[in-house]
Amino acid sequence: MTNNINNNRNYSIDLLRIISMLMIVILHIIGLGGVYKIAIENSSISHYNLIKYFVVYGLDAVCYCAVDCFGIISGFVGIESNNKYNSFFKLWTIVEFYSIFLSIIPLLLSLIKYNELSLLKMFFPIICGNYWYFTAYFVLGLLIPYINILLKNLDKRKFKFLIILITLLFSVISIKSDCFKIDKGYHCLWLISLYFIGAYIRLHGIHIQKINKIFLIFLFSLSVIIVFVIHCSQFLFIGGRNYFLSYTSPFILINAIILLCIFYNLNIKEMSKKTIMFITPSVFPVYLIHEHFIINPLFIFDKFKWILQYNVVLIPILIFCISITIFIICIILDKIRIFIFTKTKINKFIDKFANKINEISSLSYNTK
Repeated sequence: MTNNINNNRNYSIDLLRIISMLMIVILHIIGLGGVYKIAIENSSISHYNLIKYFVVYGLDAVCYCAVDCFGIISGFVGIESNNKYNSFFKLWTIVEFYSIFLSIIPLLLSLIKYNELSLLKMFFPIICGNYWYFTAYFVLGLLIPYINILLKNLDKRKFKFLIILITLLFSVISIKSDCFKIDKGYHCLWLISLYFIGAYIRLHGIHIQKINKIFLIFLFSLSVIIVFVIHCSQFLFIGGRNYFLSYTSPFILINAIILLCIFYNLNIKEMSKKTIMFITPSVFPVYLIHEHFIINPLFIFDKFKWILQYNVVLIPILIFCISITIFIICIILDKIRIFIFTKTKINKFIDKFANKINEISSLSYNTK
């Protein structure tokens, strides 16, 4: 694989970020929105309701790899980054901004009563685990400069063995028992593992450009079908949890890698590049806004059970339309945050602070 993206932004990877976040919103509408719960409850009423459940589950299975995509992209991009701690502190500042700002608005509008726990969550989102992904990423973010040094000093053979080892430990062996306590992927160890995989693909490649994209789409579909068929069999005849639908599932991991391969070096037109560049800085804030510990209960949690009242064909259409609406609203809201950050020149202050940390930790970095 050629490293032709070292000096040029890879818009196709940015596009994958955008689509992955939209898939995450879909997952949250299905799961947190109450669609999945009601679909299970109604599945025993009639065959038609059972079909509705399988449609919801199928959509869930397609989108489930989105979180793994983010972890792999972090490694794919981060291994060649010279940003050191600058990007990490900027991201942390955005998390703190939304944690506080989105807590103050409901207070002013008297939408919710505050207590000591609410105030603690407002100012300390990481300690309180408000955003599980960033809590896990917080550990990774602090270690990235040192992880990069270690990984770049591994030869291809040793690096490949490391990838096989962590995949066996945290994905294959942990399918059912979660013997290493990584909570089905809701853990910093899994995020670090995904970073390793993304870094390997960037440094040593898997001959991405030689793989036919139609074949990759077929593999992705096949993986989803396998997970779907296993679950249908369990649901109808055995019962119990489908262990193959988790962030650490080998099938979900494979799908995330396949999506990276599909999107890598897509031919993006100039007009599309402008749109992608407009959306990309606001992608992660989409998660921070709609998953806020006050915003989510007010507007997301158990608010979309009504979707299952509609025709089975309309269900995925409604879920997609609602998800894209939430996505767009969050993007628009984040543009306000970007305007505030630009006017206050907060990023320059963060760069100065991060550079001091880089110097203390012997990670030199020169801002442009």
